[in-house]
Amino acid sequence: MAFIKDFVYDIFISYAHVDNTPTSWENLGWIEKFYKDLDTLLSRRIGKTDVIKIWWDNKKLDGSIRFDDSIEEGIRQSAIMICLNSPSYVSSEYCNKELDLFYNKAKQEPAGLKVVNRSRILNVLLYNIPFKDWPSELSGTSGFPFHDAKETDDYGDPLDTGATEFRNQLQNLRDAIIKLINDFPKEEKPELIQSANEEEKEKKEGFTIYMAEVADSLRTVRKRTITELEKNGYNIVYGVPPPDEATAHEQKVKGDLQRANLSIHLLDQYPGREIAGAQNIWYPQKQTELALQDAKSQLVWVPAETDIEVVEEENYKLFLQGLEKGKASEKSYEYIRGTKSTLAQEITDFAEQVKLQQQKQAVKEKVSVLLDTHFNDQIYAS
Repeated sequence: MAFIKDFVYDIFISYAHVDNTPTSWENLGWIEKFYKDLDTLLSRRIGKTDVIKIWWDNKKLDGSIRFDDSIEEGIRQSAIMICLNSPSYVSSEYCNKELDLFYNKAKQEPAGLKVVNRSRILNVLLYNIPFKDWPSELSGTSGFPFHDAKETDDYGDPLDTGATEFRNQLQNLRDAIIKLINDFPKEEKPELIQSANEEEKEKKEGFTIYMAEVADSLRTVRKRTITELEKNGYNIVYGVPPPDEATAHEQKVKGDLQRANLSIHLLDQYPGREIAGAQNIWYPQKQTELALQDAKSQLVWVPAETDIEVVEEENYKLFLQGLEKGKASEKSYEYIRGTKSTLAQEITDFAEQVKLQQQKQAVKEKVSVLLDTHFNDQIYAS
């Protein structure tokens, strides 16, 4: 049985078989490597093997074969679908049947298509396919980029499964899956990542840092920085994929910021993913703006080599210029142009300053004064 209540499988992987065709020098296809690596990452995260049940079909099926009964059964018994979106997938009648079947059966289930604003269909992009060409069932999802395209109009190719960027994206996908699984109604089983008492845990353990969403060009930097900060004993709030809707995204970010003592925003010339339904507004920018509305401390970091003048998106360019000139907010914030190698130390130094200020403030708040005392009480007043 699956970890998720009332299902046989936690995850169904839907893909076009041509995308799994090995090259002449490889024994395994891209999809099989993706499946094996994802299964391993999930097992390592929870500390046990064979807890998350994944259904994937390794048979060579094509459009001339009858829609396989075992596949239909696997789809109906699965809680989550991972759609490996590619030109082959979009043009495959067979793949579209799988997606349509899951979409319609999920709509009729008690959980619905979304669980706490998270879609049960995870859109993994093997190529930089334009949004207009996505299957309609994937509208409203932001997608997980597993391609090497750098330009908007470049299709690119799937990431090399041995590359660091592939590993980083797979970890992002794993984290999204874990959070989605934890959000499903469950029986008396421990959560894969404990979240019910997160706020209480953070109060006990100390200083919490919110690491905001970044552009793909800074994901490796953010991941390395998070690892170093965690080793130094900081609690880090990060890795939550942006919700599909702008309103839900804003609510989620504000909630995370409330839990944090400090927010960190890593920005460069690339604006990152655009918020669904909000034109010319990107997740990294929006999260920075929300943080600047907060009374807590913020640090904005930009690589020293970034040339703001060459930024193509005008709205984002003006946003970066305002940050650098100190005009992005009436509230103070730390702005740093630095190097990637010293980023973790710069954050640590600033966090220690913030921690000291908060400790001093806490001491002041504890000072009590006895007002309007009776004469006999005055000998006890300070």
